[in-house]
Amino acid sequence: MENDETKSRYHRLEKPEFISKIPAHLVARLDDKERWLVETLSKLDFKTDWVVDKVIESNEQQIDIDVRLQKIESWKAVLSGKWALLGAVGVMVVTALLSAGAKTLVEHFFKGGP
Repeated sequence: MENDETKSRYHRLEKPEFISKIPAHLVARLDDKERWLVETLSKLDFKTDWVVDKVIESNEQQIDIDVRLQKIESWKAVLSGKWALLGAVGVMVVTALLSAGAKTLVEHFFKGGP
């Protein structure tokens, strides 16, 4: 088995480069302080949008994981219940067989044969 590593269904979060969304010709006539303020606000808006998108994406992944976990837990409950019942029946059958076998051996050895 060359590649027996489990792969994630979800991609690793990578932080993009946040740039101003405002076209350069709209801020060209502003002085440096105003341009810096407008571009900073634009970058903050971009960051906020990115964070909100990632929170929504993370929530969708969390819901997907929760659904899969609930399915696993329901299967676990079904299998655990069935195996517990089968185990109890098996113990009763083995006990009955051992009792019958012990009775037969005792009768064979103490009564002198078949």
